[in-house]
Amino acid sequence: MPRIYFANGNPSAGGSSSVFRLGDDLVLESFNINMPGSVELVNVDALAVHPLDGSIWFADDTLDQIWRVDHITGNATLEIQMAGDG
Repeated sequence: MPRIYFANGNPSAGGSSSVFRLGDDLVLESFNINMPGSVELVNVDALAVHPLDGSIWFADDTLDQIWRVDHITGNATLEIQMAGDG
């Protein structure tokens, strides 16, 4: 299973940002994170990978949200909306 190596920039509204991963064969590859609709992340502070299914998790401190990204398709899904002040 590929491991996440580096996230490049913040995913933007209706657009994408690259995430690079280092595969078991030690080849560095990239894929896009696809954000839905008008969501624009501006302050991504955390990045993690689920060790069993490979899904990518990241948090935006300004929006107080945690997103999950499918490691195959790159599609992002809002998982947690916190009640915070950013």
